[in-house]
Amino acid sequence: VDAKNSSALYALAGRLDWCECENILKCPNGTATSGVGAKGMNDCVSTNEEVIHRISLIPPPPDEIAKPMSTGEGSIDTDSSRLVLKPFETGILTVDLSMLPNNITYNDHYRISIYDGCQPCPLRYKCNASNGHQPKTCFNPPLERQYEFLNGCLKKNRKMVCLRDDGTHEDIQKCYSKTNNSSSARSSGSLLLFSEPDLEKCLSRPYFCLDTEWNYRTYRRLCQENSAISGETEIYDCSLVHRWNTYAHWKNNVCCSEISELRGFDSCRKNECLDDPRIEDIIRGKLINVFEREYGFIPPIRKPSGKLLMNATLQEALDHESPLDLFHEWREQFPESSKLMQEVKLHHPKKPHLSHPYKITSGCCNCKRHAMPTFFETNNPISSGYPDNKHGHVQITVTAIASIKLYVAVELLHGAYYLDFEKYFGSRDKSTLRIHAPQKFSEHSEHATWLTVLDKSAFEKRGLELPLNLPVGINEGGNKDIEDRFFVNIPRNKTIANHILAKENFLEVIDYDDDGRSWLPLPAIRDPIESIRLNEEWWGQKHDFIALPYIPFFSNCDGYDSHVFLGRLLEDHPDCLSVPLNKVESTNEFSFTRKEPYSDRCQDLILQCTYEEEIRGSSEKFRWFEASSGSKLFHITRDAVTIAAFVPSNEVEDWGRTMFLDKMRNSYDLIPVSIGDEMGGFLNAIPRVVELELKYYQISSGTKRLVEAAIYFHDLCTTQKQDYFGGSAKILDDMKERDILPCESDINGDIKSDIYELIIQYYPLGWFDLLNRFEFGGPVYFFFYTAIGLTICLIGGSVYGINRLLTKFRHPPPFQGWQLVALVSRPQIEGVILAVIPYMVVVSTIHTLFRHDGVLQFDSLHKNWMGSGSIGDDEEVENAMGRMGSAFLVLGSYITLKGSSSIIIGDETSKNDHVVAKRAHFIWASLCLQAMILCLLEFSYSDSYKNDIYRYVVMFKFGQIAFDVILSHVIRDKLLIAPLLVLIQMSEILVTIGARDFVEFTLSFLVKISLIVVQRLFIYPFIHTILTLLPRWNLLARHSFGRKALTRKEKKQREARWKKVNENIELQTEGVEPLVDSITIYSVEKTGGILLPFMCLFLMLLYRETEIAMNYNINQHELL
Repeated sequence: VDAKNSSALYALAGRLDWCECENILKCPNGTATSGVGAKGMNDCVSTNEEVIHRISLIPPPPDEIAKPMSTGEGSIDTDSSRLVLKPFETGILTVDLSMLPNNITYNDHYRISIYDGCQPCPLRYKCNASNGHQPKTCFNPPLERQYEFLNGCLKKNRKMVCLRDDGTHEDIQKCYSKTNNSSSARSSGSLLLFSEPDLEKCLSRPYFCLDTEWNYRTYRRLCQENSAISGETEIYDCSLVHRWNTYAHWKNNVCCSEISELRGFDSCRKNECLDDPRIEDIIRGKLINVFEREYGFIPPIRKPSGKLLMNATLQEALDHESPLDLFHEWREQFPESSKLMQEVKLHHPKKPHLSHPYKITSGCCNCKRHAMPTFFETNNPISSGYPDNKHGHVQITVTAIASIKLYVAVELLHGAYYLDFEKYFGSRDKSTLRIHAPQKFSEHSEHATWLTVLDKSAFEKRGLELPLNLPVGINEGGNKDIEDRFFVNIPRNKTIANHILAKENFLEVIDYDDDGRSWLPLPAIRDPIESIRLNEEWWGQKHDFIALPYIPFFSNCDGYDSHVFLGRLLEDHPDCLSVPLNKVESTNEFSFTRKEPYSDRCQDLILQCTYEEEIRGSSEKFRWFEASSGSKLFHITRDAVTIAAFVPSNEVEDWGRTMFLDKMRNSYDLIPVSIGDEMGGFLNAIPRVVELELKYYQISSGTKRLVEAAIYFHDLCTTQKQDYFGGSAKILDDMKERDILPCESDINGDIKSDIYELIIQYYPLGWFDLLNRFEFGGPVYFFFYTAIGLTICLIGGSVYGINRLLTKFRHPPPFQGWQLVALVSRPQIEGVILAVIPYMVVVSTIHTLFRHDGVLQFDSLHKNWMGSGSIGDDEEVENAMGRMGSAFLVLGSYITLKGSSSIIIGDETSKNDHVVAKRAHFIWASLCLQAMILCLLEFSYSDSYKNDIYRYVVMFKFGQIAFDVILSHVIRDKLLIAPLLVLIQMSEILVTIGARDFVEFTLSFLVKISLIVVQRLFIYPFIHTILTLLPRWNLLARHSFGRKALTRKEKKQREARWKKVNENIELQTEGVEPLVDSITIYSVEKTGGILLPFMCLFLMLLYRETEIAMNYNINQHELL
């Protein structure tokens, strides 16, 4: 080459690859450069707009070989398994990412996705974000390409059909038997077996970005007949038969309608068009356009015979490039039978509104990736050298609150890692799946479990902050809403949920220290406080409570993350004793033994949790760890709740807010979970140890009933900094007085750790503990109450026998007890029944009329004149109870007035001031007594009364005696005192129910009976003797301290007074007065006992309105 012209020659020839220069620095699939100045592939970052490869993380069945998935555009994973869960079931998916190449980073190069009830778009699809009223669509691929993917699916997926020679369908198994299951011989006599594209299967795949309407389509059939002209066999579409029939029907109508074009022709005979070539020419030449506009197709020239072509190869048309074009569209769906096809019209392309779509396929751009926990949304590089914290075992737990079908997959976002991604995940052996369902709470219902219940009014009443682990989801508008499908959690300790790892003593390297590797659990990752902190608006207007399958408040715990589900915690934790159902020893209520049952238990089970609250600062409301002792944080259902009672059954209900659960509120069916009395929470303090105690009754091998639940705080420390770090000296001194020291801090004075220990105590109660807590059925307590009654009778008989033996009478009177009962009880029973029946009728009527769902509805009436706007459910219930209470107040006032006028009888025609005064005196005494008894009832609800019940029973008995004496002195009428004493007697019986357990109730009852014996034998006689002799003592005192020198007249007067006083004493001690006093005392106590069943019925009827039995923890049905 000439050196002088070499450069010119080189420039002329140029490089052979100059035409490909634009592709030299092209970024891999799924990536793009951010701005200008990119120098290499390292500057290409993922756009997160498309998924270029996707592999399911659900392990395949053991006998199934994992198939490699295509990475081409439009590829869909249709063969992988889905995660199917029922409510209360938990899927535990453990993914081993420990050997993933170091340079593959989560969120930058790949991600894990969960899709709920839908299929994501095929690979390389790019969806646009929804803007305003425009639906979410995609800008790649175009619609034509989407149809190509559908046709490709139709080519690959076909289904076998069997036809008779007349075109009707036959059972496929009959075809197989006729053709001897031979693929070569698919025609046998009058039957034809062949394949056609499976349109239903392909339409179920997400090839289209937008929602698409599909008319009913049928695969075309080929027919054949011999040509009369050429004699050759003609093959045509069998739909020509339907088209010809449609045309013939239209032509008959035209010929018989006397149109002007056919005037002069005899065109119609017997409602059919005559077979006249001239008429056919006129219709084809002048009127055929009308037919085409009406039906959308050109009719055949002649009538086809419609004989089915018995050739499977031609019918299948396997080489057709667009199988979708081989389908005929119809205006409506119909069974493919020859008779009905004559009545259905083909789809009109120019009049699509005439067709009724039979299927609407959801656009794949509507299939959104479920929001993942904070662990997956952020990357926290650690000192182990990885650019993320995902290079290890990652565990995902999915707990369903509805029936769900999930697609869980790992998705590649960066095209530079195709080979590494496929090599690692392609074998589909990097994950394990285990499904847990609660099985041991109820043997009568599948997957039943205990639920925790939160009540809006309780939070408002106590000023308590909502838990930070409430079911929060994001709605379509991007706002916080209640999650209604499932919960996703990322446990830190994988061995709790994955028992295989626990058996292998699995530990994960997460950090390095001075000595090398540090084997520690995964560090806690707290959710952003703004994403989990909620206010009262979260409740919404529809419901004011929610039942949860997990424990509120306790979040970010080992093995459970934000939601500690009761079923998994108590049945599946490896450190708990889980007894097989066939080895469980339940508690028989008639066993009468103190042996504890052999059943599941968790003793000193420690979970390491992390406070997600801002414990270093204050809050506008009390947080759960600041609640005082005795505060009720939440409730737990006494018995297991079934799935049917948990999920909604109508549009008004929501999950965890059904009518069944609503009826449980404010009833004995919920067990309160309160802060223990030993130590409550305080402001500026946190407990480092929280203990949750759950005691249950093992009814049968597979059924448990919760008995008690409580929370205890231990090892409290104050969050205030030391005073030399700027902490408040006053707060520190107050905390020091309570033995609460500052929390362990770092060199800057800040709290060193947000971790606390949650200790679970879960165990069954023995027979005596259950008996003591009134957990057994009525027959058991009937036996014991009968024994107690016999014991009381024995005590009474012993007292009578002792007095009979020690009597000074030479001829003691015989026992007259039965005669006394017959004499006194009959009028008592008759009187009580006559008085109670009309009263109970009126009470029942008031309850029926004015209750929340009663006969009289006042939905639009406010409780005061200032009320306006609509009335909510809570206010409506409150208004109904207010109206009912007002009606009972009027009833009580009327009965008091009517009773006073019935007992104190006077002459109504004349003015008897003393009668009016006496009635007023009686009414005032009644009102004062009612106020005192109301205070007594309120006090009997308190813990002070329950902790010292025996002392208060004695005090109430002496108070009753004192009040009896005071009333006798004030009213001076035994008949008027009797109803007031009956009221005191009933109140005394009622407050005895306030005992915490059966032993306290029995002992308090025996103490009361003993006091009654002492009262009748000693106290009342002693008081009666004092009151009887008091006038004599008064007279003696006056004689002793009075004037000594008396006149004869004064002496006679003194002697007369002395004689009169002694005569009165003799009358009161030896006459009928002692007997009348004894009968009065007996009648009062007996009347109170007769009224007791009616009082229980009243409390049962007004269980929620009075809340008396509820405050004593007595179930509504137990009042019977």
